Amino acid sequence: MSKEDSQGFSLSDTDRQKSLNKTLEVAISKAPSRDRSKEADFMLSLVQNDGYKAFLLVAQQINVSHSHASSILQLVAIVSAISSVLLLQSSNMPIYAKGSALLGFLFIVLSGAVAVAGVLQPTWITEFTPTVQETPTAHEMVVRAIGIRRTKSYFVMLSAVLLIIGLFLYWLSIYHALFL
Repeated sequence: MSKEDSQGFSLSDTDRQKSLNKTLEVAISKAPSRDRSKEADFMLSLVQNDGYKAFLLVAQQINVSHSHASSILQLVAIVSAISSVLLLQSSNMPIYAKGSALLGFLFIVLSGAVAVAGVLQPTWITEFTPTVQETPTAHEMVVRAIGIRRTKSYFVMLSAVLLIIGLFLYWLSIYHALFL
């Protein structure tokens, strides 16, 4: 069974699974390279130098970052709803618990802002300004897409760290309110 896009490109499930398996083997066997050009070369070798397949693979990886950012935003929404109740009823809480809850809330909101600004902001992987030639090569396009993926991955991790810090501060305020 294969999936076909609007341009008639068809990638069988077997080919897709082989590509994913090969990627997983390499990811486990050696540390990731920070050189985008080398990664693009490797990615193109995974798909027998088919630029479209490599480009599609990076696009799918970018979609994972978008999914993670959406999950973070859902957590931010849930915690924001809970915090509005917590902060409104904080009159009996010690000042350090109030401060911790407020600081946690700020970190959580900042986490959502980072997810929106850094990940969910539209950046098209087809945006390319060629420097020398009119039409960019497949390698140049894959290198550009890898750069976009890395940037979005960085912001997902930053957002997740901010969310964890905010949740920890929330937990700390609840701990202080209930047990100290």
